[in-house]
Parts: sequence; C-alpha cells; structure tokens
Amino acid sequence: MWLEPTPTARITRLDMTPDLPSGTLRIIPRAVNAAGRSARVTVSAGGTVVGTATGAVGSTIAVPVPNARLWSPDDPFLYDVRVDLLDGGGAVADTVGSYAGMRSVSIGMVNGTMRTLLNGRPVFMNGVLDQGYWPDGNMTAPPRTRRCAGTFRPRRPWASTPCASTSRSSPCAGTTGRTGSDCWCGRTCRPVMPTAPDGRCTRPACGP
Repeated sequence: MWLEPTPTARITRLDMTPDLPSGTLRIIPRAVNAAGRSARVTVSAGGTVVGTATGAVGSTIAVPVPNARLWSPDDPFLYDVRVDLLDGGGAVADTVGSYAGMRSVSIGMVNGTMRTLLNGRPVFMNGVLDQGYWPDGNMTAPPRTRRCAGTFRPRRPWASTPCASTSRSSPCAGTTGRTGSDCWCGRTCRPVMPTAPDGRCTRPACGP
C-alpha cells in the first residue's frame, strides 16, 4: 500500500491491447474530472520514441509501432508507454508511465489438434503455480523487488512459459513479462462461494 498526491483531473487506468495486423498499440486512457480533455500517448523503446498519437479520454487511441519487436519467452521485450493528460490549452495536467508487449495470443488447429498460439505460432504451455505464500511471512509479502526477482526467473530451460496466480492481479506481472514468462491471474474459489451439492463452485468466474 502507498499514498501519493494526484491532481483533480487525473488518469486512473490504461486499457492496452496490441494489434499486430495493423502494427499499432491500442490504448484507452481512463480518467476522472477530465471532461473535454485529451490524452497524448507515447510509445518508446530504449529511450527512442517509436510512435505517438493523441485522442479523447475514454476513446481508443491507436499508436503506431512500426516493425514491432514481438514479445516472446525467448525475447521478452517490453515497450515503454507514457500517457499525458492535456487540458484545453495543451498543458500537461497529469502523466503516467507503463509498459506493454507487442504480441498476440490465440488458439488454432495445428496438425489436427487445437493449440495455443503466440504470435501465430504454437507454444507449449507447461506452467507453474504461484500460490501467493511467502516463506518469510506466509500471507505477508516481502518487498516487491525481492519477492518477484526470487520467484520468477527465465523458464525456457525447461519449456515453462506461464505462471498461474490465484490472486486477482499478480504484483509480479511486470517481472514475469520481463523474464519471458506469462502471468495468468484468476480468482480463488473459497468456501463462502455458492457451491453445488458435489462441492463445485457455481460462480461463473470460478469455472466447473
């Protein structure tokens, strides 16, 4: 938990989706108290700007990423993303920074079998489970830099790409992206959830 001062008009969230066919990163900047304001999105790699675009807050802004370096477990490259909230005169009211990987995830038939495809190519999903318990604090996590660096390391030597986390949003998602792993987050079925007679969780988010 942390506290930080924010302006009255501020960015609250970024919804980002890479679009490989069009060579763009599609971003929807969310903000509060920002009626009539616009957002400027800048994508860079290693300090060099590769694309920028401006649009209305709450709308989809397509930022061109030419000749994108695709994210993969072998090359877990992440682009830097900066979003500036602009007032009517073009002055910056708020700024947030993030990151994104240019990749596509889909399913398709490969030699008669349905497979998971990463960037259009089949990838073998042999994952591990991050249960969210910590040896030095049980349910209390140590500082992020120490817990994430020690938990997620490159998995390619034993062909493991995803990490399944039982928390709704893993605090180590950024670390997994940089080390060539992928983080699958989901809810945990608890006894207080509605259950069927055989004990199965009946909430749609939990699955069968």
